[in-house]
Order: sequence, then structure tokens, then C-alpha cells
Amino acid sequence: MGCSTTPTKSDAKSDKSHATPKTSDAATSSQDWKKVEQPQQAVWADDGSEVATTVLIYEEKSSAGKNAPIEKRNVKHQLFVQKADGTDRRAITGVREYKSGTLYYMKQAEYFVLESLLDNGARRFDKISPKGNEILIMEIPESSRLPTCPAKKGSKTTEPLQIAQTVIPSPDGKLLANIYSPECGQVTVEFLYANNLNFIDSKMLAISEPVNALWHPEGYILLVNNGIKQAWQVTIQGQPTSTTPPRCISPVTTSSNISASGEMIYFKDKALATQKVTRENVFGCH
Repeated sequence: MGCSTTPTKSDAKSDKSHATPKTSDAATSSQDWKKVEQPQQAVWADDGSEVATTVLIYEEKSSAGKNAPIEKRNVKHQLFVQKADGTDRRAITGVREYKSGTLYYMKQAEYFVLESLLDNGARRFDKISPKGNEILIMEIPESSRLPTCPAKKGSKTTEPLQIAQTVIPSPDGKLLANIYSPECGQVTVEFLYANNLNFIDSKMLAISEPVNALWHPEGYILLVNNGIKQAWQVTIQGQPTSTTPPRCISPVTTSSNISASGEMIYFKDKALATQKVTRENVFGCH
């Protein structure tokens, strides 16, 4: 999740994170379903020693007609770990249902956080051990079941909440922050122990505009508005307070597609590649 001065230039889901799909040669007709394995994303471990990757696995076929769209079915994914040079690749999980979303590799605390995007639009975050054992952190209903904000004047379309629910590990991996809007105009930050998912405390803020969430290297959450003109500091102890906005809103923690030494990891075709970036793109730029 690279550094950004606007919310649109954020995290690991850049164009470079997607590689050319690999298709099976077993099918001989365009009407047959073909298995595809497509590298999906890559993030550094929090200590920069390894890379966690996900592979998207699905079947596809061309529909009848010259400009007909390609059909897809049985979308799944799998989590791997490897060195940045591609060596020592090993599967952490078996093939898992659904498409994968956000990924964090907290190697020093010995877990991954992996988001799954369900077919009905719901999402879930799971904590996964290095041996592949999984435990559900949070499941988020599909958007149609979530509250919304009133439509702006002259519009009939309702507005989204201040923040889409997310789970972010702390820089040292000891805590998880579950951040969401329970209703329009409110943002809640819940702190959990990462080792057992026990609840610690929650803080609620009255915020009327969209915000982005990230950890500060000193171990507290920052909520930052889209213009990066206003920010709030949220700690376990004490009440939330206004604070100086950071210089960027990503990466959001120590595991992202950019290492502490400034190496961006991404897929180029089917192989991992790295690119040097400036210090302003590294976690803690603020």
C-alpha cells in the first residue's frame, strides 16, 4: 500500500499487482471451461524478510458472439509465502472459497490477515497462522444491508458511510483495529488483542465526512479526511483528539507492498519483481 497524497493513490492494489493469467491447455474449444491461475497480489512481511502472495483460481470460457464477455465461475484463491526472488515458495492454505481482498503478513507476530470477497457482496477477515489454521475475525454484511447517509441535495442516490469497515494490524502485530461506521456521521474504532481476538476497548467519533484509517508508527490509529486537511488521533487510553494530518495515508501498517527499505514488490507477468521507491512512500512517512 504505497504512499499517497490523495485517497485514490493508495495501497497494494495498483495495476502492477496483477499479472497475466495462466490458462490450462486442456481445453481445445473456446466453448470449453478453462482453468485459470492468476497471481493476485503481493505484500512484504512486516520485517521485510519474505513476501506473502495470493493466487486467484477460477474457470472461464468465451461466450457465443464476437464481442460477448468472458464468463467466469468457481472463483477461489490460495495464500503462499516465498522469498522476493521467487525461491522457497510454499502454500500456507489450501484453495479457499471466493476472491481474496486485502492481505497483511505479520511475520513477527506469526499470523496473516486475509480478506475474502463473498459472492453476495459480503466480506470477511480471517486470521491465518503460518500452519494454515484459520479463525474468523469479522464478517461484514453485503452493502445492501448496511446503513447509508442521506442523498445530497438534488440527488436521489444515498451516500456511503464515512468509512468502509476494515481490519488493520498494528505495526508490531500485537493489536488489531476494527474500524467501521455504525451509522451515518459516526466512526467506531475497536481495539482487539491479535493473539486471542479478545476485545480491549472501543472509541466512537462524530465525523460527518469520509475518512481513511491507518496506524501511526507509535501505535495509535489516525483517521484522516480525504483532503488530508483534518485528522483525529485514536488511542486505547484517553479520548480521541484532533491532530496534525500526516503527509500520506498509506501504507497503513508495516506489512504492505512497500518494504521499510523502500522496495515495492509486484507481479510482472508470472514472476515477482521489485522497484525502488522514495522514502516518502514507506510506512511512517508521517
